[in-house]
Amino acid sequence: MTLPAPTITATRETDPSLLGLIERYGDVRADHMRAYRQGDLSQGRLERRAGELFARIAAMLRPADATAATDALAALNPRAYDDDPTARTAYVVVDLHGVSVGVQRRAHDLYVHVDTSETPDQVVAVEINGGGENDYPTR
Repeated sequence: MTLPAPTITATRETDPSLLGLIERYGDVRADHMRAYRQGDLSQGRLERRAGELFARIAAMLRPADATAATDALAALNPRAYDDDPTARTAYVVVDLHGVSVGVQRRAHDLYVHVDTSETPDQVVAVEINGGGENDYPTR
């Protein structure tokens, strides 16, 4: 099964700012993961495009920031799953400090998933909109 070409607006594709490039990098990585899961032959092209964007992002950073920022960006490992036709957005997952965080705008709510199964954490404290922390046991 071949994936349709991603729809990209000219503004997003040509946004030369650092934030624009980072957003585009995330989009390309998500497209790449979707193509990979479906065995689509375009995955090699998408992987090369992601590499080109990553290089442009790294080149725009100040030397003092380059290593930490590029390491952080690479470690995010962004991926997207567009399996729910009733959801308003794809389910997007990133990795931060050994924790996978997934977010999806569903038809009736915002769903957030935090996976700490690979960490020794016993409690996860979550705060929403400055409303105070809530502790959630992980075991």
